[in-house]
Amino acid sequence: MKRRNFVAGLMSGCVLLIVTMPLTAQTAVTYSRSQLRRTVDPSPRSAYGSVLMQKKGTQQIFQATVQQLGIESFALYVGDRPTFSTGCCVYAVAPLDRTNAKKGNWTRQLVGVGEAPPQLLVPDLSNLANWEVDVSMPGQNNLIIGVTNVVGNVTNVIYGIPVPTPDVTNLVTSSLWAPLYPLSANPSALSYQRKNAQTPPGAVPPPSPGATAKIAVKFLGSQGRSVFDVQAKKLTRGQVYHVFIADSTNQVSYLLIDAGTMTASKTGSSARFLRDTHFGDPLPQQVRDAGDLSGRVIQIRDDFGFIHLSGVIP
Repeated sequence: MKRRNFVAGLMSGCVLLIVTMPLTAQTAVTYSRSQLRRTVDPSPRSAYGSVLMQKKGTQQIFQATVQQLGIESFALYVGDRPTFSTGCCVYAVAPLDRTNAKKGNWTRQLVGVGEAPPQLLVPDLSNLANWEVDVSMPGQNNLIIGVTNVVGNVTNVIYGIPVPTPDVTNLVTSSLWAPLYPLSANPSALSYQRKNAQTPPGAVPPPSPGATAKIAVKFLGSQGRSVFDVQAKKLTRGQVYHVFIADSTNQVSYLLIDAGTMTASKTGSSARFLRDTHFGDPLPQQVRDAGDLSGRVIQIRDDFGFIHLSGVIP
């Protein structure tokens, strides 16, 4: 009599069921960060801060933090344009909360569930892409902008937003602003770094024959941070140097605008022009990020107008 394998017989007479357990889905997160920068250009380093927009599941968060802003009465405003401008209106969001008077620290976090925080007046945070946010103080003449028309001795406000009192318009003075970037699951993918050089002009004998300069343009997408850096060496000593940047990428017809004075070395043969939005520095011509300057003519001139170096921003 043959013995039958018990296990084999059991397996041949059974149906095996494989049960799979569902994996817990990770909460989808998209966000953008941007750096607050001063509205006065050029200006010495002072206040700085950042803005975070984040969507995590059904929660939508808008948070602003500011440091070294020592005086009182500041609030958040938003404007539906990609760069800072005094030519039109902004919309009140909420007052900032001063968390440390000695250090000048302020913050405000707004939260919405399934929608943008209601203070922002948009249905979703994604609607704020390519807008601007301002940190502003009250003005003196209670108009949000100074654009009015006068007809028959009657003044009519063209752009008026009832803030903070209904039916009353206010003028606000902005101290800091930041661009609001589109939300992304990977903002770091937007990062870039570019370099180029400046050389003496060739049409006439240059005032600094051996001078050279390096231009570095950087954007860190995860921080919304821009760096614009110009370093020159072997300049004629004893001069004050300025960086001039064209107002457009048209290299045939353009207007050169003084972006500011360079910081000279002790000997005066080297000079540097650095703007870093992480420290609240405004970028030349208040552009949104450093890459917006790419393709523009750039020159280094002295106080007399002599052109020592020329090139194109990478």
